[in-house]
Amino acid sequence: MKERIKEIGYVLEDIFKKIVGEITPEKKLVIILSILLIGTLANLYMTFKAVQSMGGDSNGNNTLNIKHIEQPEIITPDSKFPGDSLKGGSDETE
Repeated sequence: MKERIKEIGYVLEDIFKKIVGEITPEKKLVIILSILLIGTLANLYMTFKAVQSMGGDSNGNNTLNIKHIEQPEIITPDSKFPGDSLKGGSDETE
């Protein structure tokens, strides 16, 4: 079985070399650049499509709901927390 797989691989390699060997270097360059361009366009399409659909809801609206960051509550050093025995607080809530 292993020999059969290797034989198929060699046959495919010979076919590939025969096809590619007939192409001039200029045509090879055009083919490689074309494949690169198609891959780049596909990548950009999928990226922008994913960004566009990030904010979508079930109704098909594509609006992102961005909220402003709220300012955190500032804790002063003299404030007492329930259960804070170092600052004189009690374990019970007031």
